[in-house]
Amino acid sequence: MQKKGNKIDVKEMGFESFYDLKTLIDDMGLNIAKNVDGNEFKINEVKILEFQKGSELIRYKTSYGQAEWSSLNFKAKRRRSDLQDIKNVTLKKAYSKPLQLSENKKGI
Repeated sequence: MQKKGNKIDVKEMGFESFYDLKTLIDDMGLNIAKNVDGNEFKINEVKILEFQKGSELIRYKTSYGQAEWSSLNFKAKRRRSDLQDIKNVTLKKAYSKPLQLSENKKGI
């Protein structure tokens, strides 16, 4: 229990609250292998995402302590004629049932 400092707001999330962003990126045909600085982008390292309406840039941070935002320009990697209409792209759930704890985590 935290005794000092600011109150921490915690939102409990279940397995149904998580979405498969990797499949979404593939379905939309986006090219996000590198950020605007030319550094490799790994979705599994991202902690915070920020989207702005009307912008082709996604801002992200890979740690909660990171001061500056990194930017990612998402453009289609396929021809427009090959892409699905964005209205037809569906956001899929990452998990269909709760994940089971491994045996070594159950003992803690």
